[in-house]
Amino acid sequence: LIHAEHGIGRGFFGGFVPAVAKGAITNCIRFLGYGLITRSMMRQQQSDAADMAGGTVGSGAANAPLPAWKTMLAGGIAGAVSAVVSQPIDTVKANMMGLE
Repeated sequence: LIHAEHGIGRGFFGGFVPAVAKGAITNCIRFLGYGLITRSMMRQQQSDAADMAGGTVGSGAANAPLPAWKTMLAGGIAGAVSAVVSQPIDTVKANMMGLE
């Protein structure tokens, strides 16, 4: 039995702290990255629309939402960066949760 061999703390909660840290870091990076990327894409879209409209900002095209492919691209980039950055924590977590 796990609790008899490894105890309650290590047997059932080994790797808990790194798991929580990995989840927190991953989600912070993902949401922050997604927000920054989409804002940058929005500014570029508004700038392009203003250039096409002869420099007038506030036209309907400038305030249009991003196309679906751009939001999916932003999410993919943010997810990839968060996976790479949090990989070392995931390795520690997996080693701590593994039982000998």
